[in-house]
Amino acid sequence: MNILNVSMKATVGLAVTWMLVAITCSAMINPNLPACSLNGGYEESYLQEGDIMLGILVDIFGFLKNAQETFEERPKNTFLSFSSSSFQYYRHFLAAIFAIEEINQDQNLLPNVTLGFHIHDSRANERKAISSTFSMLTGSSDYVPNYKCTQNRIPSAFIGHLLSSVSNVMYQITSIYGFPQVCKIMIHL
Repeated sequence: MNILNVSMKATVGLAVTWMLVAITCSAMINPNLPACSLNGGYEESYLQEGDIMLGILVDIFGFLKNAQETFEERPKNTFLSFSSSSFQYYRHFLAAIFAIEEINQDQNLLPNVTLGFHIHDSRANERKAISSTFSMLTGSSDYVPNYKCTQNRIPSAFIGHLLSSVSNVMYQITSIYGFPQVCKIMIHL
């Protein structure tokens, strides 16, 4: 009976060892996968990696005005549905990308450094700006404050929206963490 116990313990020990090896190897197969997974919604954004990342809020699509919030029930996600696109909005999006590409191509401006960007469409909506800002700070659409679960770099600075109300919402969040922000109103100071 003693031999049976020793044999059983050896088998269990061997099985546990193989399980640990399998778990370790499976984690090494794709190290770019996040260490954890949150279940959140899909957040559309445009990302180009760089040594220094910029977070940018622009309008790309038009939006449907939300009804007045009563705070008696959970807000509806009508701000996620967009009604139209506009060449005026799209022009701002393309201008941001063009400016960053021009800076990256001129080696006299930032030698050996590339700028990247994380652009979100705010749809001129403060609620959407909040979710986009948290998404840029966490590097994921599964935004949880003070939590990062991706390999993406977070922005070092933010470029605010053309509307001061949307930029202010972004500033309220990013200033907590000490991120610099440039917005249209600062041009007039």
